[in-house]
Amino acid sequence: HKMIVLGDPQMRDDHDHDIFKTDALPDIKATVKAAKDAGEEVSVLVLGDMCFNNPETFPRYANYWLGLNTPMYHVPGNHDKHIVTDASVAVAEYKAAFGPLYYAVNKGKVHYLMFDNVNITARGAYDSAISEDALSWLTKYLSFVPSDNILVVGVHIPVTDSGSTAEANKNFLLNLSKYRTLILSA
Repeated sequence: HKMIVLGDPQMRDDHDHDIFKTDALPDIKATVKAAKDAGEEVSVLVLGDMCFNNPETFPRYANYWLGLNTPMYHVPGNHDKHIVTDASVAVAEYKAAFGPLYYAVNKGKVHYLMFDNVNITARGAYDSAISEDALSWLTKYLSFVPSDNILVVGVHIPVTDSGSTAEANKNFLLNLSKYRTLILSA
């Protein structure tokens, strides 16, 4: 299989949307078509920051992918969430547009694990700690995954972004260490 990975489209205005629609999207569609024509399974993973601080443009962004006819996966970036005091508002907007905050997609012995690691801590502030709920889910999920399988983790912010975040993600990384693992971030 093939996974086309994109990071930070960051579409903030009509100009950015036009560039994505006329320049990037045709290339992505051609790559998907070439893979399918070669008989390969192909998917697209976007590692966050789809629409720069404009959740009202999520539907416009989603429309670009109509007709692609290939699986699409997303993880949220910091610009996909309103950085507001009530983090639940930002989470609800994202989930309504793109689905769950953490989930797995299996491609044979390769397990793609997607995580929201934009943890809003205060108005205008966030860190990249994996939530306790997501860590618990990961622990349970991996209990069913043989050690010879491969993990590909999709996050927006590097999980070792800073001293405090690296410490907060220590158990997350420890869980992954039992496998051949590739961590993708944007």
